[in-house]
Amino acid sequence: MTVEDLLTGALVRYLQGGKGRELEYVSRSESSSLGWYFWLRGIPGVYEIERKEASLAPEGSEFYVRYYPGTEEPVLESYSVQEQLLRFDQSVFDDGLIEAGREEHEVCPCCVAAGSQVEGDGCGHPHPRGHHGHHGPASDGRRKGIPRLLKKFAMNKELYLIGTLCVSLRPDGSCAAELRTKGRLMEPAADTIWIIQDGRRVELVQKGAPDRDVPGYELSARFMDFFGPRFLGTVRPPAGDGPEGDGSGGAAGAVAP
Repeated sequence: MTVEDLLTGALVRYLQGGKGRELEYVSRSESSSLGWYFWLRGIPGVYEIERKEASLAPEGSEFYVRYYPGTEEPVLESYSVQEQLLRFDQSVFDDGLIEAGREEHEVCPCCVAAGSQVEGDGCGHPHPRGHHGHHGPASDGRRKGIPRLLKKFAMNKELYLIGTLCVSLRPDGSCAAELRTKGRLMEPAADTIWIIQDGRRVELVQKGAPDRDVPGYELSARFMDFFGPRFLGTVRPPAGDGPEGDGSGGAAGAVAP
């Protein structure tokens, strides 16, 4: 088994099990060979995991973890000026309502992760309602809030980053996941940042002053509350180690040095 097999299988079992109380929608992230967007219930923004292409070992992989805040979410103000401006740019982000049908960036999330783009039942497993496109019920007003496809490919991978997810397979067949982050993700401004306001040049951030102060651990912990016990909790532990799907086959957590 590889990490790709592990995560793909966990997603399929999660969707088939109907464990949708904490997950409203899921869609594949096409900027990586393995990755997804997660719309979690009660959280305004969107989480994304994207495998680092330099991390393709079968027994372990690292993933970028990003959080795209909602435009009215207070935490957006802690992101850099560039991230804030991009988030409000409708040519970069798609804030249209989620539709049950296929979106421009979407294909079956588990089929593509498994290396097949065959639609319908050609992938060999049943597709719950809404499986192609955003998995979930018809939209009740939830917005996409993710980068547009072509913009995403050109976007700096460090933008909106909140940590690195490490997923590994243990010799006994179980798995472990750890999201490495910091309590505060702080970055100083490389140069003075100016804006034009009412025709006048206004200094926004001085050179060397904090430009980014994102609560990395807080954002990471609420994602791992879902990804660990709920998502990886579907992983079947080795025989004799615990009931199937009780989560005893894996361990996960967020850590901040």
